[in-house]
Amino acid sequence: MLIQGSTMMHMRTSRRSRILPDIGRSWGLRALWCAMITKTLEPGDPLNNHPNAVQAVMEELEDLRRLGVWDELHPYEAVMVAKLFPDAHLTRVFPIVGTKHFEDPEMQRWKGRIVVSGDRIKTVTGQWAMFQEVGSIPSTMSSCRCILALYALSKGYHLLQSDCVRAYTQALMKGPRTFIRLPKAWWPADWVGRFRDPVCELKLALYGHPHAGDFWYDKLESELKRLTFVTVEGWPSVFVLYPDETHTIAFVIYVDDLVMTGPDYIMTVIQKLRESINMEDPGQMQKYLGCVHHITQKMNFGETVTEIRFDMIKYFENAVTEYEKVKHEKISKVDSPYAPRVGDAELERLLAESGNLAGHAASLVMRLMYGVRMAAPHLSVAVNRLASLITKWSGDADRKLHRIFSYLSGANRLTLMGELSTADKDSVRLAAWPDADFAGDYMSTKSTSGYYLELFSGDDVLKQNRCFPISWGSNKQGCTSQHTGESEVVSLASCLRKELLPTQLLMEKLLRRPLDALILEDNNAAITAVNKGYSPNMRHLPRTQKTSIGLLHEIIVEEDITCDSIGKIELMKVDTKVHKGDMFTKELEVRDFAAAVDLLGMKMT
Repeated sequence: MLIQGSTMMHMRTSRRSRILPDIGRSWGLRALWCAMITKTLEPGDPLNNHPNAVQAVMEELEDLRRLGVWDELHPYEAVMVAKLFPDAHLTRVFPIVGTKHFEDPEMQRWKGRIVVSGDRIKTVTGQWAMFQEVGSIPSTMSSCRCILALYALSKGYHLLQSDCVRAYTQALMKGPRTFIRLPKAWWPADWVGRFRDPVCELKLALYGHPHAGDFWYDKLESELKRLTFVTVEGWPSVFVLYPDETHTIAFVIYVDDLVMTGPDYIMTVIQKLRESINMEDPGQMQKYLGCVHHITQKMNFGETVTEIRFDMIKYFENAVTEYEKVKHEKISKVDSPYAPRVGDAELERLLAESGNLAGHAASLVMRLMYGVRMAAPHLSVAVNRLASLITKWSGDADRKLHRIFSYLSGANRLTLMGELSTADKDSVRLAAWPDADFAGDYMSTKSTSGYYLELFSGDDVLKQNRCFPISWGSNKQGCTSQHTGESEVVSLASCLRKELLPTQLLMEKLLRRPLDALILEDNNAAITAVNKGYSPNMRHLPRTQKTSIGLLHEIIVEEDITCDSIGKIELMKVDTKVHKGDMFTKELEVRDFAAAVDLLGMKMT
């Protein structure tokens, strides 16, 4: 696939400052720059000219010049570049300003960044520059939680976090030469009067360039592999090092953020890495991608029990405040995030009218989606169904959005918990809870799949001693199911392929042993079909749902369990009342919703 310059939207600003030229030229890029963590200023926001904003940008400009990100000493007229370098690209740079940790006033700080206008890169002949699809893949939160689980299971391990300083600019530019236009306010004094349209060559990767992330990832990957780290198949941003016969050092990378765990030797490894990678001093893990991790440890019969609380309280408080500003009214607390059903006539009326919040819907729902991904699994169904209405926002969508924020106003202190002990390292297992709701959404004929994936200790999965969340999700199935058994098999297959097997592989690499897994299913027809390996009533699944019952049978039932190098997977029947995946498929009544939240071990703080 080829992309033109960048897929980011371009927007012009009506006001420009000589100090902050072209501030916010690309809103799409601004939104992607630390999305949901740094609050970027809108293009016309007067705060762009605030002294702190000006200072932040000028400090960034001075630092980039000091690093030699572009070559100001050897400028060219743009017309000469076309003659001298016919394969070159031309673009411009501009500043963006934001407040980091906007949801926490005590931690807020101004941040300026100078970026390439990736959506306006052209060849010297004036054609749009074409780039191969971006290849680097940032880590997922599930990989980070796997690293946290390794830390909790291992005696004497450190859990550290560090930022790479101006990460992209640590990598050299590659490919066609790229020349940039600087805003006139930034021209060196000796340019004035000498040039009409000066450009200078971009020497180091800079934020906004479509391949800057690739160049940085390649640089960091090469340095880690030089230290004998290896990647894990299917997890390209997770790097593992085995310093001896028993221990594991693991790094998970999200752009310039590193989360690291391992025994004492990890300090030596970090020191060696810092010889070639400019990193901040590593510290204890606290806030990562907007989620605060509260980590407490206690001793129990000589073993260390680690509890981790995933805190998005201030994030959701800020989201509620922003909603109230848009709504222009206070909201009342409710006991569930699901709006009550209305009569058919009222529903038809609401669906026919455009929602009052249509202009703000994308921003508000995006906030909620990020919170769900990080630490709010109990909101998955309500938020994901609302997200599907963005392009057809109606009065009914207004009503559903209001209900979610009303719930959050009283339940924003509900936090996800995880607990493991060093005593569990040799016995911990994975538990997958896939479920489906057959045609349960009145807005679609397609069934809803959902799952919850966790690590657990103890012999009985229903009487867990300790458990630790890894991932969760809720989504519409790709095709309309014919009956409940079909929708359940589709959900099971999706959970197995996309979540359980990759996580099992990663945890086996981290723990250096086979890791057994359980799949908890509450539908007898699905279990029977998988155990038999075939169902006459579902023989159409390979064509309609891209799902093979035979493959599920081979993995779960026929796989060689005598093999010592891989963990086995078992399928187990459980009652719907204790099934943790149930809340990821349907809108529950208040009492059932409260019980489902309790099953996940979420607590008010």
